[in-house]
Amino acid sequence: MVDWDTRPASAADVEAVAELRAVVLRADLERLGRYDEQRVRQRLRDGFDPACTRVIEVGGAFAGCVALRPAGDAHWLEHFYLAPHVQGSGIGSGVLRSLLERCDRDGVLVRLNVLRGSPARRLYERHGFTLESEDPVDVFMVREPSREQRNSRAGQGVPSSQATERPGGGVPLRMKLTAVTLDCPDPPALAAFYQQATGLEPHPESDTDFAGLSRGDGLFIGFQRVDDYRAPRWPDQTVPQQFHLDFAVEDLDEAETRLLELGAVKPEHQPGGDRWRVFTDPAGHPFCVVKG
Repeated sequence: MVDWDTRPASAADVEAVAELRAVVLRADLERLGRYDEQRVRQRLRDGFDPACTRVIEVGGAFAGCVALRPAGDAHWLEHFYLAPHVQGSGIGSGVLRSLLERCDRDGVLVRLNVLRGSPARRLYERHGFTLESEDPVDVFMVREPSREQRNSRAGQGVPSSQATERPGGGVPLRMKLTAVTLDCPDPPALAAFYQQATGLEPHPESDTDFAGLSRGDGLFIGFQRVDDYRAPRWPDQTVPQQFHLDFAVEDLDEAETRLLELGAVKPEHQPGGDRWRVFTDPAGHPFCVVKG
């Protein structure tokens, strides 16, 4: 990832940020029929608050900005723009991760809005934001502080009447699955297989070492490169499968035909009868398709 840093913004930064906003948002605003070259800059000038804004620099040069504005019960993540020449380098994820770690420590809810159809939405989903509401132009998203942080704060004074006890004591985690990562020799190729099989959206920051797919509710499937990768063996377990994925489909025969076309393999051993079928993906991971 490219080295980057941030500094406090000043009033002198407003025109550079306004110009960057016009460049970054132009394609999405034109797609939505909302682009106006004067308005897109003026809205930034009207809402620019240096006290809440950090300027992102690469090699000491201006490369973007981000604002985190306290408002009521939450902080609003705003004006998060990166210059086109540094997009896709991992800076966006790094900046966002740093801000959210701070919000987690403070136990703060974070809200934002993103233009409908913008690829930035997938970045936010990867970092735990979920849909709150939407209108014809904007999608409004929210992220709660991490479960670990909330549990820590609960231990500092939340009345016991607000916690649900389980037999044997303790509060159940109620964990929500947000990500699954598979080892493989070729992350982009395996991501392409599952993208075509499931329709999940490719993550914009995927590269040759780590690729990903995401879904609107926040589920993320990652594929990471492993040197000297050994594919699982199923069903003999010479190399253990370790885990497998299950997918629900409407028609087993139709799903089988499509999966085989995409490069899946159907082992001879099929313990599911008419209820489910076992396949292996191009990297050898077993997975099942279930009618339902």
